[in-house]
Amino acid sequence: MSQIHFEGPRRQDLLDAALRVLSAGNFEDPPWLARHLLSRCLGITRAALQLDLQQAVTDPLQQRFADWLQRFCKGEPLAYLEGSCGFYGREFQVDARVLVPRPDSECLIESALAHLPTNQPLHIADVGVGSGCLLLTMLAELPQAQGVGIDLSEGALQVSAHNRAALQLEDRCELLHGSWLSPVAPGRKLDLVISNPPYIEPGEEMGPGVAEFEPHMALFTEAGAALQPYLAIVEQAKALLNPDGLLIFEVGAGRDEAVKQAAVAAGFSWIETRKDLAGVPRAVVLRQAQA
Repeated sequence: MSQIHFEGPRRQDLLDAALRVLSAGNFEDPPWLARHLLSRCLGITRAALQLDLQQAVTDPLQQRFADWLQRFCKGEPLAYLEGSCGFYGREFQVDARVLVPRPDSECLIESALAHLPTNQPLHIADVGVGSGCLLLTMLAELPQAQGVGIDLSEGALQVSAHNRAALQLEDRCELLHGSWLSPVAPGRKLDLVISNPPYIEPGEEMGPGVAEFEPHMALFTEAGAALQPYLAIVEQAKALLNPDGLLIFEVGAGRDEAVKQAAVAAGFSWIETRKDLAGVPRAVVLRQAQA
């Protein structure tokens, strides 16, 4: 993309340039998107932006907005530009070291809260903790709970550590480096294992910018091995979950039945499969067999 040129320093000048760029890129609703991007870049609401379109924008902010436009048009997620993303009513720091939290994943939280006893101490593990949005949300919603987040990516653990501190949950959340549930001490017992593991095979179609910008380790399995992460977690969770403990997976579209059957074959009982905001089966909820 060529250098973005603003006709002047006013907010309106930046909006006009953004509208030209976004219209040329065939984005949906360029006027709304231009206002949204500029307001977020300036750190104000869209309403505040519209109140004074003649206000001059400083050179550093002009440069920042031009950079945002360039990166957005190349497919980079808006959350990476902003450096944060909302999830279940809270803000989480995100960058290219972690997946962008998505509203569809909130149904995992809803499922857990619907099936857990919320008035007693609980022990939770999040496999592939990433930004920490699942684990830290659970701990924030369950003040008596303790949690452990596990990730193979050191960078992801750094992001989740930042979010843990921002939500003041250091005393209730441990972060461990390793594969699946392996770092959890063998004698430790859990009431919930929750995970959004990699489940996309190479070559599968995804939304724009996902494969180009989000971490491949968190997205992709080996070819022909879309169920392998689930099988590994199921096997390890059997030894760690308390009787009646919950195992909740996020699954890709069309994979819920295969994940369910694999877990049931390993001795878990199926409770429900909860749909996301688009009506796609997204959260598979299982229970550990009683001793």
